[in-house]
This record gives sequence, C-alpha cells and structure tokens, in this order.
Amino acid sequence: MNVHSMDSHWHQILIENLDVFYPKGKVPLIFPLNDREELKKRLFSRNLNRILTYKTPVFITGPKGTGKEYWARYIHSHSTLRNGPFISVNTEAIPPSFLEFYLFGREEEKQNPNTRIRRTAKVQQAFGGTLFLTEITILSYAVQKRLYKMIQRKPAAKEAGDDVQPIRLIVGSRFNLSDISERKLLLKEFFYRISIYNLSLTPLKQRPDNIPSLVSVFLKLYSKVLKKSVTIASADVLNFLRQYNWPGNIDELRNVIFESVKCAKNGEKILQRQHLPESFWYHLKGPLS
Repeated sequence: MNVHSMDSHWHQILIENLDVFYPKGKVPLIFPLNDREELKKRLFSRNLNRILTYKTPVFITGPKGTGKEYWARYIHSHSTLRNGPFISVNTEAIPPSFLEFYLFGREEEKQNPNTRIRRTAKVQQAFGGTLFLTEITILSYAVQKRLYKMIQRKPAAKEAGDDVQPIRLIVGSRFNLSDISERKLLLKEFFYRISIYNLSLTPLKQRPDNIPSLVSVFLKLYSKVLKKSVTIASADVLNFLRQYNWPGNIDELRNVIFESVKCAKNGEKILQRQHLPESFWYHLKGPLS
C-alpha cells in the first residue's frame, strides 16, 4: 500500500468511525461560525421539527473539500433517524454505467423464471437511516428519476415485514444552486424537490479564524488513530496555517495535520513547525528556518 492510499485508508476509517470518537448525537460541530449560523438559520429554526420528522431532503453546496460529508453526518446524528444507518456514496468514484445498479441493484432471474431476487444496494442499505450522495450533478437523468420517485413517497420508505422504514436523502455538490439551475444539471422536478433546504459552505480561506478549532479536532482524531500524544498545536504553527490560502479547503488541512501527526515522535504533546510536511512549506512559499 503506497503512502497516498494509506492516507486515504486512514481518512476513510475516521469518516466511517466518527461515532467511535463521538457518541451518536454528539458529533462535534467543528465547522466555521458563519456556516454554523447558516445551519441554525436554515435547519435549526422553526422548521426544525418538520425537517427531522418528515425526513426532508437537504442539499449541501460548497467547493470541494469544505466538509459536506461531515455536515451530512452531523444532520443525521441529530435527526430522528440517528439510530439508523448512514450510507455515504462517492458518486464521482463510480463508473456512470454502474451507478444505477450500485444505488438500486437489479432484479435477476434465478433458475425459476418466476422467482426474482434483488441484490443488496446502497438505497436498500440506507433504509431506516440516511443516504448521502457526494456529487449529485453527475447522476444520469434515469437515476435522478428513480431518486425522485423514491423521495416522493411520504415518507420515502420500504415495507419490511410490518414495519415501514424511512430513508432520508442528503445530497452534495460543488456547484451552487443558481449554477445548477442555469446549466440544467438536474431534472427540474427533482431539483426543486431536493433544494428546499440548502446549506451553503464557504471556502476555508475565507475563514482563517476557524482554523484553530478544526486543527484541534483533527489532532485529537489522528492522535487516537496513530497512537500519538499530540493534542495541541503551537501558536507558531497556527499562525502559519492561517497564512495559507487552502485551495483544498478542510480536506487539505486534514491531510496536513495527518502528515504532521505522523512526523511527531512518541511522547511529543505539542505540534511544532518542524512537524509540518515539506509540501505545506512549498505551497506556502515560506522557508522553514
């Protein structure tokens, strides 16, 4: 396993095991103040009960790396479906021709042509919980139609014995709503149905004062995974991190902290400038002296 795939592996472990570090319903709100206020206005408002009770779709928009999946998990962990599964699908990593099957499965005949089976698919895995699609605009119109049909049911549900298991759809996109509408990236009826509640995330470079709180969370998470003692960053490190423009947003910051924690020696408790990776200094265009 090369370094890049190993890093991706650790990041995936963290995403999939947030509840290990933070119990259900207590996933940390680690994102910027302006986004937090946006969430309060759009979600935790007078419409909150309606949103949670009726499993209303949520559309999360923002540049790549701004933390859309973390927000989706936060919404899920505070909803009435928080005890159900959270299924995340990286739509950009799946071949378009395979995506419909990956989401919905397909019926296949057994030896008896009158008997049909349905392979387990992501939509089915999400029953009783939340389905998050990372980039909704790449879905074909055929897939959009099936998702639209699914969420049109009130609530979107499947019969499972005597129980009705709801499913909530949360979608993400790097495009804002006006761009999606103007470029007709989504079917009109589907777009209007899923964009009633929109959470818009801003780039990290526009909120440098929020970097310390993000660094604190990532240090604690990666210290647990890598079995290191680093839990705080020096003022020197935080100043350098604030100076950087973070084109990769939160994902890039997370990568830098991950590499930094790996460089820390066992027993070191404070992240110092010498722990920051060379790639960071190169892009910052500042010498390590």
